[in-house]
Amino acid sequence: MTATMMNLQKLQHTRHKKTQLFDFLIEDETIDFSTTETPTVAIILILFNRAELTLACLKSIQANVEVAVELIIVDNNSSDESSLLLDRIKGAKILLNDSNLGFLKACNQAVIHASAPHLLFLNNDSEIGDAGISDAIRTLESDAAIGAVGAKILLLDNHLQEGGSIIWNDGSCLGYGRGWERDDPRVNFERDVDYCSGAFLLTRTALFRELDGFDEAYAPAYYEETDYCVRLHKAGYRIVYQPRTEITHFEFASSEGSSQAVELMQRNAEKFRDKHGDFLSTRKAPSLNVIGLARHFDHTRPRILYIDDRVPHGFYGAGFPRSNDVVGELVKHGAHVSIMPYNFPFEDTWSTAYSDIPESVEVLLGFGRHNIRQWLETLDAPFDVIWVSRPHNMAHFYELIGEKRLGGATIVYDAEALFGIREILKAETAGKPMSPTKAASVIEKELELAGYAQQVVAVSPAEREHFAEHLELADANIHTLGHSITPRLSDPPFEDRTSILFIGNMDYCTAPNADSVLWFIQHAWPTIADAIPDVTLDLVGSNDCEAIQSINLPRVNVHGRVADLRAFYDKARIFIAPTRFAAGVPYKVHDAAAAGIPVVTTPLIASQLGWQNSNALVVCEADAATEQTPFAGGCLSLLNDRERWQQVRDAAHAAVVQDCSEERFSQDVRKILDNCHFPN
Repeated sequence: MTATMMNLQKLQHTRHKKTQLFDFLIEDETIDFSTTETPTVAIILILFNRAELTLACLKSIQANVEVAVELIIVDNNSSDESSLLLDRIKGAKILLNDSNLGFLKACNQAVIHASAPHLLFLNNDSEIGDAGISDAIRTLESDAAIGAVGAKILLLDNHLQEGGSIIWNDGSCLGYGRGWERDDPRVNFERDVDYCSGAFLLTRTALFRELDGFDEAYAPAYYEETDYCVRLHKAGYRIVYQPRTEITHFEFASSEGSSQAVELMQRNAEKFRDKHGDFLSTRKAPSLNVIGLARHFDHTRPRILYIDDRVPHGFYGAGFPRSNDVVGELVKHGAHVSIMPYNFPFEDTWSTAYSDIPESVEVLLGFGRHNIRQWLETLDAPFDVIWVSRPHNMAHFYELIGEKRLGGATIVYDAEALFGIREILKAETAGKPMSPTKAASVIEKELELAGYAQQVVAVSPAEREHFAEHLELADANIHTLGHSITPRLSDPPFEDRTSILFIGNMDYCTAPNADSVLWFIQHAWPTIADAIPDVTLDLVGSNDCEAIQSINLPRVNVHGRVADLRAFYDKARIFIAPTRFAAGVPYKVHDAAAAGIPVVTTPLIASQLGWQNSNALVVCEADAATEQTPFAGGCLSLLNDRERWQQVRDAAHAAVVQDCSEERFSQDVRKILDNCHFPN
């Protein structure tokens, strides 16, 4: 937007807000901030004219702030309708100055009167968005090491003014993302930053006082919040940008003009450089080529691009719970992580993307296989590691390996499973087995994908051996990474459980989960239902398979995706996994065993888990050759035998404790990262 267009927009905005002000005054309205609750936050507004913008700000506070507020207003001797407006405000602490003290000194003056545990410095030419400030307060309270929180600041045209700010080593500053779209993924994740603008700055009241408030050497304004945030950093505190809190900012409304503001900035920048030379020596030199690094306060941490089919929400099943855990561990190990939903880039919205993804992860909604080439070409800083999950994604991505924009990143290929094995078994199940030559070719082609990576990850020791036999990588660069599950035994006793449970993604009728459910319904369920008249079957999971959606049988319940599985685990006597073809290691079986639900499954799954020689499973062939299938018999043996049920439950629980330790999973991720040779 040109300066002329921006000025025209400001003029139109001003006229609109003045009309609202005059209507407010004529109608003799009031705004009441009185509360009987103990205030959570003291909101500080400094006024110097612009009553029409102040009214809009006050109304946004009243409409969108969900916590008890202590409103403190300082009027710096305004000469417009501000005095008339102040007469209509109830329940606020109002301080009237005989002269214009400027923003900085007036803020320090206001803080003396604050009793709330938190302070919010808010420009009176700002309006708080619909989401309010609860996310900012939650963030501040989430960690005692967080000293201040800033918001996403929008200009009047709904583009970015800033999404957190960067301090360069010469003392100049950059509002990150200025001019970008509001929903740009680069400004929609939480991160530690150098500082946040005083247009919206949330901090702790005691901490602000402990640091003697804003340094009045910067009076009347500009660089005071920058200096305060740097002093917080030096004292060991974090500054966090929280994008879910938004304000719209008029910008320079109380200055005589932007030229005056620039003059003040230049003067105070010199003071800032003289005071904080030690801090500035740790910052990057101004450059468009390092913005992707400098947007993070700690720009020495490794940057990791994680590529998977979709945002890896745990509720999808099909390997995504493991991917979700991998992302979480990468964050815990200190990496700056970006997720690219390679095949479903538009599936999530900002309201769903972070349902079980750490808020500090950059989720690249809208970016995937269709535009990754263009995206890499415009990248403003290289990644240290690119972690590619699943063979079909690696098959598409490998063509980019070695391109200039990859910047020497270490490529981690996470096979998640050897899908070729699944295809071979699927063909056998359908009665159309592959020839030995074709089967070998399918496996060989998939294994070749690993040759484009420097680190290879398999989900089980058995699948790791396939890679080790075919790759020329050092043994230390071929890893096993299983599942991370916390055992939590479901409480109800055997007698209170009445259902058979299946959990898994059933979106595709020809995929392993849907195939196993349809097989069970046809060949095993009738025998079980006849033998135990009160038993029910619960099918839980994302389900786009029409054949399963249309099941209409007594005592068979198709539930679809469920956020909380505890009620189903508490009701289930057994869990079934009648899987006839698959690859990898089934998370759903580990999770059921962790909840204390004995599992009836096939030799294939037992082999994948490595539990085929243990008592942790009831293992039965899934075939339709006999009137009463072995699988139905295996289910009945557990459903009718409390003692055996308890034995299998205990053995499976012990196996999960051994195989799915969170500590072991974390150590395995750490080993992979250590081999990537990124900066410490």
